Amino acid sequence: MKYFISLFFLFSVNAFAQQTYDIKCYHNVYDQDDDNYAKIGSPAVHFQVSYEQTYVCPKHFVSATGDCHDFDADIHPYRTEVAFNNIDDNCNNRVDETEYVYSKKGYKNTHTSIGARVKINKKEVLDLWHLKQELYARIRYRRLAETDDKLKTTPLIKVSLKRYYNLNLGMHWASPLRLDGLVGNTPYFLQARFYVKNDDGTYRRISDYGKILFYSTTTDPSNPVSLARTKILLQGFKQYFNQVQGLVGLNGSRWANGTHYGADLIEWWCSEFYSWVTQETLGGITNLSNVGQLRRYFDRDYHSVTTLGELKRAKRGDWLAIDTSGNGRANHTGMFLAIRSDDAIISLEGNTGNRIKVRSRNISQIVGFGHIMKSHLFP
Repeated sequence: MKYFISLFFLFSVNAFAQQTYDIKCYHNVYDQDDDNYAKIGSPAVHFQVSYEQTYVCPKHFVSATGDCHDFDADIHPYRTEVAFNNIDDNCNNRVDETEYVYSKKGYKNTHTSIGARVKINKKEVLDLWHLKQELYARIRYRRLAETDDKLKTTPLIKVSLKRYYNLNLGMHWASPLRLDGLVGNTPYFLQARFYVKNDDGTYRRISDYGKILFYSTTTDPSNPVSLARTKILLQGFKQYFNQVQGLVGLNGSRWANGTHYGADLIEWWCSEFYSWVTQETLGGITNLSNVGQLRRYFDRDYHSVTTLGELKRAKRGDWLAIDTSGNGRANHTGMFLAIRSDDAIISLEGNTGNRIKVRSRNISQIVGFGHIMKSHLFP
């Protein structure tokens, strides 16, 4: 077994050395404010580069686009929405939309409920609260294993606003919410928007649905493996949340590519991300940096996959070996979240477009999975 894995690892390294990779870059003439985002609609220039250059656009080029205000370096995608300024700070065509304050420990999550804290960015919402108007929220949500036709919406829920302090956000206004009646051991996404009750008893919407919040219900505390899976998902979702909010490192510190997770500056960092997210829970997984090492880590608990039925043994938090090149060999790492009812595999991945993303994959891209067992947990 060890001999096979060594050959697998060496083959993977040699394959990286021989292949060229297509990267998209944008001339910095379209980045007038020098924030490393070209303005929306900028033409891409493709370069064929070696593995070592996959994150290095040539001089005078930047690697990302989507800037909706290219004369202000404080406005660009992947940044925190500034409260009460009536500006689309993150270029998503929304102004002062609600956001979430995420905790990897959850807000008293239970086996059947999720707590959420929704940050208020729209001044009208806060003003109405100070005027003693009744505020309500509506939450839409679904399991990640379901498609949007199964999207559920709560009735209007009366809410309150409170002031909180957060290391990254400082003092801010937020509404604590709770979503009940959920399935245990299950990842969900949710969104919330707010309403005010009019004098005539009708309700007026005063905010749009904010960004998506990914969370997971908890489990029976007597099941250590399931508890570990919950902890892993919440840590992974915390990292995703930080990046979506523009806080792209531990406690919002800046980092380049995957260096925060232990990768070198120009190195692929999908495996480092999975290793980093699980290191507080799984023994001996720290600093594993490639597909071969993770394959070796799971050893007998690694399962090859050729059909969707074989993947249905995987559970949330398991390691996914992914083929993104179409040659049948794993070259990418993900974290298994769910199999959706339309057969899409939902995963959390580092280093996808040089970002942390929740992705939808086809079974043809999944080579295998590493199944978390009690033997992998810290004693």
